[in-house]
Amino acid sequence: MTRVIIAAIATMYLLGAAPAQDARPAASPVAAALIREASHAAFNLDYPEAHAAARRAVELDPGSSATHRMAAWVAWNQMLFLRG
Repeated sequence: MTRVIIAAIATMYLLGAAPAQDARPAASPVAAALIREASHAAFNLDYPEAHAAARRAVELDPGSSATHRMAAWVAWNQMLFLRG
């Protein structure tokens, strides 16, 4: 009886353990280029350009979490820089 329960639990685990694959890529190629541009500008302390590129990326691909993460990262990075 114990073996049956363990086998059932193992089967449920193995069937449910596979992560769902999202068919959508992280960001469109143009949005990915804007993400790189925003990152480059932020690392060069050009925050107005970094914010603009991140906003354009979000507008271009609002369904991508990568674009929203970059916009948040640029704002966070600027706040950290301003605080010293």
